[in-house]
Amino acid sequence: MAGISINTRRSNAAIVRDWAKFTHKDMSDDILDKAFGDGNLLESLDYSVNVQGERVEVVFEHLMYGAFQDMGVSRGGYTFKPNKWYARNISYSFHKLGEIMLRRTGHLGMVRMREAFPEKIHLG
Repeated sequence: MAGISINTRRSNAAIVRDWAKFTHKDMSDDILDKAFGDGNLLESLDYSVNVQGERVEVVFEHLMYGAFQDMGVSRGGYTFKPNKWYARNISYSFHKLGEIMLRRTGHLGMVRMREAFPEKIHLG
Protein backbone atom coordinates (compact mmCIF):
# COMPACT_ATOMS: atom_id res chain seq x y z
CA MET A 1 0.00 0.00 0.00
CA ALA A 2 3.02 2.30 -0.04
CA GLY A 3 2.14 3.63 -3.50
CA ILE A 4 -1.35 4.85 -2.49
CA SER A 5 -1.66 8.44 -1.33
CA ILE A 6 -3.82 9.43 1.61
CA ASN A 7 -6.26 11.12 -0.82
CA THR A 8 -6.86 7.81 -2.58
CA ARG A 9 -7.88 6.13 0.68
CA ARG A 10 -10.34 8.84 1.67
CA SER A 11 -13.81 8.74 0.19
CA ASN A 12 -15.26 11.63 -1.79
CA ALA A 13 -17.87 12.03 0.96
CA ALA A 14 -15.15 12.47 3.60
CA ILE A 15 -13.37 15.08 1.49
CA VAL A 16 -16.61 16.99 0.90
CA ARG A 17 -17.49 16.82 4.62
CA ASP A 18 -14.12 18.39 5.49
CA TRP A 19 -14.57 20.99 2.75
CA ALA A 20 -18.04 21.92 4.08
CA LYS A 21 -16.70 22.21 7.64
CA PHE A 22 -13.92 24.60 6.58
CA THR A 23 -16.26 26.59 4.31
CA HIS A 24 -18.69 26.99 7.22
CA LYS A 25 -15.83 28.23 9.42
CA ASP A 26 -14.72 30.75 6.77
CA MET A 27 -18.25 32.14 6.46
CA SER A 28 -18.65 32.26 10.26
CA ASP A 29 -15.36 34.13 10.59
CA ASP A 30 -16.46 36.63 7.95
CA ILE A 31 -19.77 37.24 9.76
CA LEU A 32 -17.88 37.79 13.02
CA ASP A 33 -15.42 40.17 11.33
CA LYS A 34 -18.26 42.25 9.89
CA ALA A 35 -20.28 42.19 13.16
CA PHE A 36 -23.75 41.84 11.66
CA GLY A 37 -26.57 43.10 13.88
CA ASP A 38 -27.57 41.05 16.88
CA GLY A 39 -25.84 37.74 16.09
CA ASN A 40 -28.88 36.06 14.55
CA LEU A 41 -27.17 35.62 11.19
CA LEU A 42 -24.21 33.80 12.73
CA GLU A 43 -26.51 31.68 14.86
CA SER A 44 -28.59 30.74 11.79
CA LEU A 45 -25.60 29.69 9.66
CA ASP A 46 -25.61 25.92 9.39
CA TYR A 47 -24.79 23.17 6.93
CA SER A 48 -25.58 19.52 6.33
CA VAL A 49 -23.94 16.85 4.20
CA ASN A 50 -26.15 14.19 2.64
CA VAL A 51 -24.61 11.13 0.98
CA GLN A 52 -26.60 8.93 -1.41
CA GLY A 53 -24.31 6.40 -3.06
CA GLU A 54 -21.74 8.34 -5.08
CA ARG A 55 -23.75 11.55 -4.84
CA VAL A 56 -22.78 13.97 -2.08
CA GLU A 57 -24.95 17.02 -1.42
CA VAL A 58 -24.03 19.92 0.85
CA VAL A 59 -26.69 22.39 1.97
CA PHE A 60 -25.74 25.69 3.59
CA GLU A 61 -28.53 27.52 5.39
CA HIS A 62 -28.78 31.03 6.83
CA LEU A 63 -31.36 33.69 7.47
CA MET A 64 -32.53 35.30 4.25
CA TYR A 65 -31.52 38.79 5.39
CA GLY A 66 -27.90 37.61 5.14
CA ALA A 67 -28.28 37.45 1.35
CA PHE A 68 -29.52 41.04 1.32
CA GLN A 69 -26.55 42.14 3.47
CA ASP A 70 -24.25 40.44 0.99
CA MET A 71 -25.90 42.24 -1.95
CA GLY A 72 -26.14 45.63 -0.24
CA VAL A 73 -29.93 45.88 -0.18
CA SER A 74 -31.93 46.85 2.90
CA ARG A 75 -35.61 47.05 3.74
CA GLY A 76 -37.47 49.24 1.32
CA GLY A 77 -34.94 48.52 -1.42
CA TYR A 78 -32.42 51.12 -0.27
CA THR A 79 -28.89 50.26 -1.24
CA PHE A 80 -25.76 50.53 0.82
CA LYS A 81 -22.22 49.23 0.55
CA PRO A 82 -22.48 45.43 0.33
CA ASN A 83 -21.09 43.41 3.23
CA LYS A 84 -19.60 40.55 1.23
CA TRP A 85 -19.64 37.51 3.46
CA TYR A 86 -21.38 34.86 1.35
CA ALA A 87 -20.95 35.16 -2.43
CA ARG A 88 -17.18 35.60 -2.39
CA ASN A 89 -16.63 32.81 0.17
CA ILE A 90 -18.91 30.27 -1.44
CA SER A 91 -17.60 30.96 -4.97
CA TYR A 92 -13.99 30.61 -3.84
CA SER A 93 -14.81 27.47 -1.85
CA PHE A 94 -16.61 25.79 -4.75
CA HIS A 95 -13.65 26.58 -6.99
CA LYS A 96 -11.28 24.99 -4.45
CA LEU A 97 -13.52 21.90 -4.17
CA GLY A 98 -13.41 21.56 -7.95
CA GLU A 99 -9.60 21.73 -7.89
CA ILE A 100 -9.43 19.11 -5.13
CA MET A 101 -11.69 16.73 -7.04
CA LEU A 102 -9.76 17.35 -10.27
CA ARG A 103 -6.46 16.43 -8.59
CA ARG A 104 -8.07 13.44 -6.95
CA THR A 105 -9.92 11.91 -9.88
CA GLY A 106 -8.41 13.51 -12.98
CA HIS A 107 -11.70 15.16 -13.95
CA LEU A 108 -13.98 17.78 -12.47
CA GLY A 109 -17.01 15.56 -12.24
CA MET A 110 -20.13 17.37 -11.17
CA VAL A 111 -19.38 20.20 -8.78
CA ARG A 112 -22.14 22.74 -8.99
CA MET A 113 -23.82 25.29 -6.85
CA ARG A 114 -27.51 25.98 -6.57
CA GLU A 115 -29.19 28.64 -4.53
CA ALA A 116 -32.55 27.73 -3.17
CA PHE A 117 -35.01 30.19 -1.74
CA PRO A 118 -38.45 29.21 -0.54
CA GLU A 119 -41.17 29.53 -3.16
CA LYS A 120 -43.47 31.15 -0.62
CA ILE A 121 -42.68 33.30 2.35
CA HIS A 122 -45.36 33.46 5.02
CA LEU A 123 -45.42 36.58 7.13
CA GLY A 124 -47.26 36.82 10.42
